[in-house]
Formats: sequence, structure tokens, C-alpha cells
Amino acid sequence: MKNTIFYTLLILSSMSFAQEWHTEEILDHSGLGSSSDLEIDEAGQLHVCFQYKSNILPGSNLYYALKADATSDWDIIGVDVDDYNFLGDDCAMDLDTNDNPRISYIYEVDYEYTPYVKYAAFNGTSWEKEQLTSYPHPAGPGTAIVIDNSDNPHIFYPKYEALEYQTHDGTDGWATEILDTGYMFKSVAAEIDPTGNIGIAYFYLPYSTGPTDLKYAYNDGTSWSVETAFNDNSCVYIWQLDMAYDQLGQPHIVYVATALTDDNSQLHHTWFDGSNWNTDNLGFVATGNYTFPSIAIDNNDAVHIAYGLRPTNAGDAVFHHISDESDTWVDVIISDEVNCWNTTIEIDPDNQPHIVYYNYSGGITTHAWRTNESGLSEGSCGLSGNSLQSPVPNPSSGFSSIQFSLNAGGSVKLELYDISGRLVNVLAEGFHQAGLHEIKVSDLSPGVYLFRFSTEDTVETKKLVVL
Repeated sequence: MKNTIFYTLLILSSMSFAQEWHTEEILDHSGLGSSSDLEIDEAGQLHVCFQYKSNILPGSNLYYALKADATSDWDIIGVDVDDYNFLGDDCAMDLDTNDNPRISYIYEVDYEYTPYVKYAAFNGTSWEKEQLTSYPHPAGPGTAIVIDNSDNPHIFYPKYEALEYQTHDGTDGWATEILDTGYMFKSVAAEIDPTGNIGIAYFYLPYSTGPTDLKYAYNDGTSWSVETAFNDNSCVYIWQLDMAYDQLGQPHIVYVATALTDDNSQLHHTWFDGSNWNTDNLGFVATGNYTFPSIAIDNNDAVHIAYGLRPTNAGDAVFHHISDESDTWVDVIISDEVNCWNTTIEIDPDNQPHIVYYNYSGGITTHAWRTNESGLSEGSCGLSGNSLQSPVPNPSSGFSSIQFSLNAGGSVKLELYDISGRLVNVLAEGFHQAGLHEIKVSDLSPGVYLFRFSTEDTVETKKLVVL
């Protein structure tokens, strides 16, 4: 996008990041831990699978919940209800071309502590269930599922000495393949890229001791290729990892790691740029642990990550959303009293993030979502008397001017954003004298823009429409 800026004095315009997060209870378990997964279809319906565990019953069961729209209640039904005689440690879900849910999940019979993989598919009227693994070949922690464009399921799960993969073409039953071998595999995430091919991310421990690697496997439609995405002398926790593809089909992976030398917990975002793997360390703490991160990428290629931060000692855990919507990482605390487990984040048709997580502290499976468009809203806050005027003309044909006034000299910043939350330009920054300031912009492409004006005690936003 091209834009030209003219200064009459010095101008600053404003836009506020009003990330309005809301939460609602899906189900109060009043019990122990629950895994969960979330999918959002093209109509905006929310599909959730989760394990239910009550304090008064010995085991847990698999449930499915549907929310048709923002005003609807959650419709919750049991998928695998068998007198509470199994322990469920993990579930994952994808939707077929008719938006029917398909679920893979871990099943432990009567406290045998031997996890098996099971599969449940809704055919429009009822659930069909199958058990895919059995003794003496139990599964390891975690499972992942994707449904291809022909509605065939692909299920991945780690074993103690292999990463295993099963698929069904609808005619010949389940086919099993070993994708990788080593000492131990933990956790797995799978996605389909924009071309319809499958990629997976997983933790890999090549030896009985030493660092754990992050690996990525990709099927180009013919065969699998496997490569190491991260092995920088760090030990990866066995907490949940997650993966998403951007619009160019490049993989992005989020996970938790600790440096071997200092035990600091680190939140990592690792992605492939077409040539090399890159890693962002989004934070590290010495007095707590990052937990259960999940990742999604919106239609503007902005990365959204949900995660928990749990203190080592007593104290409330904190639940976060972090994104690079404004071309820099912005971290927002959704709740400071949540010990979140099994977090999953997805983007709705309005390009807004939704998160489902289990609050271990309260025993509640919860839905959190952001409502206002792009996280940006027109308005102001502050009591300094500094003010931002509306741009003129508005609507415009590609050029406009905007004025702001300062009661006293001070540091100001004026930024121009598009409606998706992307920073277009910093129009002015630094010390400004008291008085009226004006700035002009031109050569703007058609669309909606927001000016963000900020001082030490004022944040204000004005909208500009370019026809």
C-alpha cells in the first residue's frame, strides 16, 4: 500500500487497541482435568470436543458441544459414555465437508493406565466409534486428526519408540504406517495446508537422555519428508504443542521449551519462511512455567497464540492472548485467575479469535472470544485535555488531513492502521510543542483506516473511509 505524508506542523492521530474479551462457561465439571479441542466452520458455528470428569465418579467420558451462533446456548451430547469406566487424557477434532465432527481420543480402560486410540465420527444422525490401537501396542501421550478433501480421516499418535499414522479410504479399512522412529515421541499436532497436503509437528527424543527436538513431517501427496525444526540445545516440555499454516502454506509451530543451562521456561514460535526455520522466543520466566500454548493464523496472516503462565509457588495462574496483528507482538491478559489446560484457539469468519480451555482451578471448560472488529475501535480515553479531530474530508478519495491539539508540550505518537489492525505508517513520533498540529496523508488505497493518537495519559482513535 502506497501513502504519502505531508506535515503542516506536526500531527498525531489515534486509534485504541480495545481488545474486548468475553468468557462463558461451556460446562462446570466440578472435577479434575479435561482435554478439549475447537473447530469453527464457515458459517461461524463452534464445535468443541472435551473429556468430562466428575469428582463423584471414577472415570471420564467424551463429549461434543455445538454453539450455532453468538446468542445460542451450547448443545452438549455424550459421544462415548460407558458408565464412566475409562480415563480420557486427550482428544482432537476436525470437520468433514458437511461440517460433521470427527474425533480422535485417548482411552484408558478401568485404570489399567494403558492408553488406546479411539475414533468417533458423526454421520449426520449418529456416532460411529472404533478402537484403533490395543495391547501390546498402546499409544503415547497425545493424538491428532485431520480430514482430507475426500473426507478420509488421518490420525496421528506418538508411541514410545515410533510415531504412528493411520488412515482410512472408506473402503479397505484402516492402513497403518510408521513415520519416524526413536527413543520416545510426545505430543503431536496436524494440519492441512492450503494445497490440501498434510503436515505434522511433534516432539522427538532420540536418546534416553539429552534435549528433546521439535520435528516437522510433511506429505506432498506422494511421500513423507521429515526434518528438525528446532534443536537449539533446549529441552522441550511435554506440554501441548500446536501448528497452523499461513496463507502461503508455511508452517508455524508454538510450544514450550527450557534452556538446559538455567531451567527458564520459554514460549517459542517456530516457523518456516520458505528457506529456513526461524524461532521467536516470546518470553521467559524463572519463577513459573508456560503451559498449553495453541496457535491460529487469521486471514491477514497475523499470528494468534493462547497460553497459560503458571507460577512455581502459590498464586493465581494467568491466561494470555498474544498476536502480531500490528506488526509487533502484543500480549493481552484475558484472565489472571485461570490455571488453563488443553488450550485451543481458532479464527472465526469475522477474523476474530476464539479460545476454548479447561480451567483446572475451577473445573470448568470455558470459551473466550474477542468481539470488536480487528481489536481496534474508534474512541478515546484520558483526562489531559489533549484532543484529536476527525479527518477531513471523510469519506475521501485517497487523501485527507487530521488535526490534534496539545495543552502542553510533550511526547506524542500518531499511527495509521488499516481495519485489520495492520500498521500502515507511523505519521509522527516524539516531542511536540503545545498547540494545534496537522498532518496530511494521500495515495491511500480504498478501505477503512484508523488513526491512533497517544500521549502519556491519552489514547484516542479516529476512523477514515477511503472510497
